[in-house]
Amino acid sequence: MGVPATKHATVSEVVKLNTNATSQITFCRRRATDIRHLQTTAVAAGRPKGKKRDPQSDPSPSPRRRQIQRIDSHANSSATTAKTDGTIIAKERQEVEELEELKDQTITTAANGNDNEKSVPKTTKRKLPKTLLQLTPQTNDDQVFKPDLPNIKYPQHYTVSCSSDPFEMNTRLRTLLSKKEVVFGLDLEWQPQFKKGGPMHKTALIQICGSDTILLFQVARLETLPTELISFLKNENIFKAGVNIKGDGQKLFRDFNVCTNGLVELQLMTQHIDSPLLMRTHKRSLSVLTSLFLEMNMPKTKSVRLSNWSKANLTPKQMLYAACDAYDKIEQYQQLKLK
Repeated sequence: MGVPATKHATVSEVVKLNTNATSQITFCRRRATDIRHLQTTAVAAGRPKGKKRDPQSDPSPSPRRRQIQRIDSHANSSATTAKTDGTIIAKERQEVEELEELKDQTITTAANGNDNEKSVPKTTKRKLPKTLLQLTPQTNDDQVFKPDLPNIKYPQHYTVSCSSDPFEMNTRLRTLLSKKEVVFGLDLEWQPQFKKGGPMHKTALIQICGSDTILLFQVARLETLPTELISFLKNENIFKAGVNIKGDGQKLFRDFNVCTNGLVELQLMTQHIDSPLLMRTHKRSLSVLTSLFLEMNMPKTKSVRLSNWSKANLTPKQMLYAACDAYDKIEQYQQLKLK
């Protein structure tokens, strides 16, 4: 595609015409200001002091008045002409710029006419070579979570108890600690806050899992925790394993002013083991660790996970979810300790 042969003004000529038109408009504006000043002076000088001109007695304009009118008419005509010329010049300048752009595109097309490859736009994403794709770790959740994995469930010899009475909590926890166990799975549940910016709800459920016992303590309606539970949480020689266990400890401190010690983070334990299973994904959530090391699936059903944990009587689904969550953590600790 060639450049049209129509003759147009160059850019420099258009700029020069535009400058002349601007100067002419400025001159006309200054001239109009001078004329208005002359009008005021002439009217004031043509009549006695303190006497106003009567148009009926003197309808014909004076020679000076006619001269001022001619100057006004010429100034208005010049300003209108200059404005019209400026619009025409602006259009011509736009046409010249479009022609210059078309010329540059034509030259670029002619220079690249022999190339068979198409230019790649800047927004186009480049694909990785197959060699790099083979070296890239697999991070797809579908490849980590096998659909045929069974859901995790605590063994049949485990006993699960749910308590809301502080005296009963102390009794059951004292019995569990009498077995001289030193590692437990710990987890918390509370009612979610669906209002954006709203305060976080108080801890509603504390799950503790041992070797054959799972305790579910409903603490939503308690002002302070039972004494045996406070001693259990503060004891540095009793280890509590979990994922994001530090956040659970901070939650207990905010809600009940209890400092929890002996926390074991399962995600940090994975950094000190050398297992090829960890190369399959960079994620270290509880669900991922469960599928990798226990070869089971930890279901996180929203209808249960985001349910009301503060109510007096928990549903069977809530109790099963809470018990399996605590059991999963102690089993994860045992598996990671063997690696």
